[in-house]
Amino acid sequence: MKSLAVLLSAAALFTAGCESTEGLGGLRGAVQRRFAPEYKTHDVKADTRLAYAAAKAALDDFGFHATKGGPSQGYLEALNTVNPGGPNGVARQISLRVKFGVSTREPGDTEIAALFSSIEDTPSPGQSGMATETPLTDSPLYEVFFKHVDERLARLSAN
Repeated sequence: MKSLAVLLSAAALFTAGCESTEGLGGLRGAVQRRFAPEYKTHDVKADTRLAYAAAKAALDDFGFHATKGGPSQGYLEALNTVNPGGPNGVARQISLRVKFGVSTREPGDTEIAALFSSIEDTPSPGQSGMATETPLTDSPLYEVFFKHVDERLARLSAN
């Protein structure tokens, strides 16, 4: 934990003022995307409880299972099954974090904010459990997830 804080501090100091330095401007953006990634948002015509229920039901369509959160907490976290990898031994898993809040665009609607991340654990001698998590910023998973949420919401609303 202490080494992470040192790494973050060093990265912040290193990238401070890099916007104007050619070649280093992209580094600052990369650090920001890694440690403060942007969630993709989608508005639905439902209250937060119904939006949560639709999102949780949509997890089944993806093979994900909920691990944390609830409608009153306003968030949901989920994981898919671990892919143990091939001959290289890299285990992979996808995580999903979803936040539910009041839409800023349409009163009465709920904004669903989602973030998919790839978790990879490369086996190294003496360093078990040293997985890295990388946000998936440009993945088609977002569009598909939101489509399934809309479909599940339509089914739940019809009942």
